Amino acid sequence: MKCIITALLFLSFLHYNGYAQQNWYPFKPVAVEKNSAINMSSWLDKPAGKHGFLQMKNKDYIFQDGLFI
Repeated sequence: MKCIITALLFLSFLHYNGYAQQNWYPFKPVAVEKNSAINMSSWLDKPAGKHGFLQMKNKDYIFQDGLFI
């Protein structure tokens, strides 16, 4: 019985997934102006990787240079 229910759920997911993909629209982002209200480039810490690799110490994330997130 569990196998039949699992198979029906899987088939309904496949049907829904195909339906959803047919109704998707293409995502074509445009460039965001520097002075735009939605520009978040200043939030980035430049240059990328200046703190080293991200690691996990116990339950915390820490960069190689000791910066905790």
